[in-house]
Amino acid sequence: MDHWTLSSEEVLKQLASNKNGLTETEAKQRLEKYGKNELKREKGISALKVLARQFTSLLIVLLIAAAAVSYFIGESLDAIVILAIVIFNGIIGFIQEFRAEKALEALKKMTALKAVVIRGGRKTEIDVELIVPGDILVLEEGNKIAADSRIISEENLGVDESSLTGESVPVSKVKENLPQNTQVADRKNSLFAGTAVVRGRGLAVVVNTGFSTELGKIAKEIQVESPPTPLQQYLDILGKKIIAAVLVAVGIIFAINFFFEGRGLVETFLTSVSLAVAAVPEGLPAIVTLTAAIGVKIMASKRTLVRRLSAVEALGSTTVIATDKTGTLTENKMSVQKVYAGKLSDIKSCREEMLFRIGLLCNNAELDSGDPTEKALVASADSFGIDINKERSKYKRLKEIPFESEKKRMTVICECNKRRFSFVKGAPETVLSLSDKIEANGRIRRLTEADRRELQKTVDGMASDALRVLGFAYKPYDGGDAEKGLIFVGLQGMMDPPRGEVRNAVKTCEEAGIRVVMITGDHELTAKAVAKKIGIENPKSITGSELERLNEKKFEEVVKTTDIFARVDPSHKLKIVKKLRELGEIVAVTGDGVNDAPALKNANIGVAMGIRGTDVAKEASDMVITDDNFATIVTAVEEGRRIFDNIKKFVNYLLTCNMGEVLLIFIASLLFLPLPLTAIMILWLNLLTDGFPALALGTDPAGPGIMKSRNNRTKIIDRRMGAEIIQTGLLIALLSLFVFMQSLNEGVEKAQTMAFTAIVFLEFVRLGRVENNYGMHIWSNKYLVLALLFSIFLQLLVIYGPISPYFGTVPLALGDWITIFTVLVAMFMLDYGLTRFTKHVLNNNLK
Repeated sequence: MDHWTLSSEEVLKQLASNKNGLTETEAKQRLEKYGKNELKREKGISALKVLARQFTSLLIVLLIAAAAVSYFIGESLDAIVILAIVIFNGIIGFIQEFRAEKALEALKKMTALKAVVIRGGRKTEIDVELIVPGDILVLEEGNKIAADSRIISEENLGVDESSLTGESVPVSKVKENLPQNTQVADRKNSLFAGTAVVRGRGLAVVVNTGFSTELGKIAKEIQVESPPTPLQQYLDILGKKIIAAVLVAVGIIFAINFFFEGRGLVETFLTSVSLAVAAVPEGLPAIVTLTAAIGVKIMASKRTLVRRLSAVEALGSTTVIATDKTGTLTENKMSVQKVYAGKLSDIKSCREEMLFRIGLLCNNAELDSGDPTEKALVASADSFGIDINKERSKYKRLKEIPFESEKKRMTVICECNKRRFSFVKGAPETVLSLSDKIEANGRIRRLTEADRRELQKTVDGMASDALRVLGFAYKPYDGGDAEKGLIFVGLQGMMDPPRGEVRNAVKTCEEAGIRVVMITGDHELTAKAVAKKIGIENPKSITGSELERLNEKKFEEVVKTTDIFARVDPSHKLKIVKKLRELGEIVAVTGDGVNDAPALKNANIGVAMGIRGTDVAKEASDMVITDDNFATIVTAVEEGRRIFDNIKKFVNYLLTCNMGEVLLIFIASLLFLPLPLTAIMILWLNLLTDGFPALALGTDPAGPGIMKSRNNRTKIIDRRMGAEIIQTGLLIALLSLFVFMQSLNEGVEKAQTMAFTAIVFLEFVRLGRVENNYGMHIWSNKYLVLALLFSIFLQLLVIYGPISPYFGTVPLALGDWITIFTVLVAMFMLDYGLTRFTKHVLNNNLK
């Protein structure tokens, strides 16, 4: 039933109800038919499921398989080390993510626990879950709406719908029926669950409850899994590629050793497993997790709380920020911006005290409570310098003619020093039509047609700046009609102003190659005015109703180029976000209302506001900005980029090291040489020697110009990095093999020790080159220096300490170290030359 298109009498008839409400018997029958008015989650997420989720990535599965194989072939130490890494990684992820998604429970909290209904002709207070279609709701100021309803009667009824529609100004409700195609935000004869009455009173008949309400539809939409982050996607792809490479390499090695060399099955299998162990970057999942966890701690100090660990790096990859307007870009507080009393000015420059006196006295709000528009007028009087309490005590109110949507004005009669005055505020055209005089510069004169034209021109100009304009007039009152023959005083124009820091934040996003798109339930004109004030020049805009008339191809074109989507409902917002993702964008959605929840949930990363944000928005999000400041989002983006760059650094470093180890074993096998590295040596390299420096890379500070680059950071391993990994890995393998072969005449253990030690220090040289690629150096990060020193100490301990027998190493002499040092110098020079070759000769073809 499209209840907004029908008269209230027709709605009552279709629901088999009347103004006396349902009987208790009818209500009970309908409760059985429609169910309770609640949003019940079908099944919660258990701790076991959250824990299990930490062990589902391909890399983790591959590590578990490697541990199992190692155990069954007798390499129990290897198996224990690998499993320790996997378990450690899983525990960290579990701790960070074990906050069950309580979006639907939060939605339930949005509805008041009790509501007053009319049943059997009597007012009755009942639990909101017992409300059924056909019930008559009794509405008063301060009530939360318990279910979607159609208005039967109203007296100056105003409802705050910002949490549902995004509109910052309370909606004045009416009884009249509306056209079929009226959007949710424009259904002024309807009330919606989760919104709140801010003024007036009325009666409404319930038309939908539970999941059938607009709030319930949102609840259903957010019951989806959040999309994987770019890092999750790339690690999954990387895992598949590693598996493919391992299978091919192991097959070749097995065939060479078993069929051509005639080695035993067990020995051949051990060789193949060693290669597989070398290929798998055991430390990568743990280091990614720990780096993200460190980033979470840093971001918390910058007023950003991260709810989903794997989403940390996604913010740094963001290409589009789809932001709500109300409360995110703006202050979510109506404020008088311009006044007119003879001339257009700000509050401080105005000299017409009567303009602010009328706004204060013809008003039922306080500075911190009441209708937002009226609060703005109280605040403007306070800013002008009027003592609010003193003025209201001085002018005693005798009578009020309340605001009505048809009349578009409010009038009060006050007495001061035995003189009575009529004070009127309302729509400018209404107040002007009731005025025949004007007060300006302390003089009262006749209001001419030229004055009216000038005032209308001023009103139009203020409205074009998205200001909500009210007119103010008064007259000495001696009886009769209080609303005729008025003296026009002036205008006050108000809006929900942009936050002061937003303009610079938007500029920073533009420099960083991040597109800012506004998606709001507010009016198009208001949204465009805010966009201009925050630095979005010549914004392209479209409304929700216009979107619905577009075919799929045209919709895609609009999404690519539009800056503002106005008067949209939750389904529009969700559709826009999904389309942006389909187009390959990494989408961050910001918001604070119930209406934002589906988009927050379906974005690559949802960012909720901490102060004004509803519980629904917070629980549907990946991050919460605790100060509700858009500028903080940009700071978080910078931190995300730092984390993302650091992840790229250690992925580059780790995979280069692993490539070197794999190629060393692979080439040695092709040359029918003994294994240069044992399985335990490879694990030591990947976990400790590589792991500590790689982890320290995660604490690197942001590189120069990190927010000036338009690189979208959507790829971890691009073609250039891939080429670097292969060529440098091959260089490490060949130099290590050279050292190994040079020492073979002194025994396999000596040769393995030399190759083992050489590859450790060759990888450290590569670490310096990776830092240099990002405009950094090793000394930029004290933790990296400490990690290198610690890793060197561990390596010396393995060679010279009491644990050397477990690794099969022997002590090295001075001459051995000179050989290793010579190889390091060669590595530095060759690596530098190859990097220059890639950058300049290939001239960016490998980007």
